[in-house]
This record gives sequence, structure tokens and C-alpha cells, in this order.
Amino acid sequence: KNLTKALQQKRVFGIRFNNEIIAKASINAATNKYWQIGGVFTKQDCRGKGCASNLTNHIATQALSLGIKTVLFVRKGNTPAEKAYNKAGFRPIGNYEIIYY
Repeated sequence: KNLTKALQQKRVFGIRFNNEIIAKASINAATNKYWQIGGVFTKQDCRGKGCASNLTNHIATQALSLGIKTVLFVRKGNTPAEKAYNKAGFRPIGNYEIIYY
């Protein structure tokens, strides 16, 4: 149900290969100035082929065409994700910490 709603709102983007979705990324949160990209995932056997960087770059380009900036979070030490986002044009601007209470 939630996926259907997100797809209708065009908030989930994917790459399809041989009639199978092999990668996806979404807009987790949106304001009139920023979109937060998240939920980036590529199937194990398709990793390292540019799927994540192409999807995040596509979303960022769409946002930029509307005058909106994009942000995303990546876990420190997640080297494949850091490389993909760097390739897509993202640069680190600070650290964050998740605190559970």
C-alpha cells in the first residue's frame, strides 16, 4: 500500500533490467527547498555497475531543475555507498549520529 502511494507520487525511482527491478532509490522527505534521498539499494549481483550513483544523480538533477537541493545520509565506513554518492556529485559536509532512546 505504501509503495503504491509512493510510486503514484513519483517518489521512488528504479532501474529495471530483464523485466526485474535491480536497484531503487527514493525521496524520503521533501520540503520546498530540499529533498532527502534515501532507501538506496542495489541487488547484490548488480553492485559496482553505477546503479546507485545514476539513481541518486537522476533524483538530484530532477530536484535541481525545480530549484531544490538534495541531501542524503550515509553510514561512515560504507565505502561502496560513499564512492557511489561521490560519483553522483555529492560531497560530505558533516557527521551525524543516530541516538535511540
